[in-house]
Amino acid sequence: MVEQSVTADTVLQCCRDSAGKWLQDLWLFDQYKGEGIPNGFRSIGLAFVLQAQDRTLTDKEVDSVMDKVITNLDTRVGGRLRES
Repeated sequence: MVEQSVTADTVLQCCRDSAGKWLQDLWLFDQYKGEGIPNGFRSIGLAFVLQAQDRTLTDKEVDSVMDKVITNLDTRVGGRLRES
């Protein structure tokens, strides 16, 4: 989730900057405001394609990239994971 004032382009750029060399593709597939989302915020659904050219990435490697993305979203734009 991010504040409504944060643009989707800003979120996408932050993710690109954070994901590193394995990021092959990234796109926004959903935005939601409403029940379960605090006023002034919106939920943004993102899809990542991470791929090494020479091997299969491990779960640990993918988790590490995603942890970095989440941390940087929090630091740079105040983004946070939406709780289920």
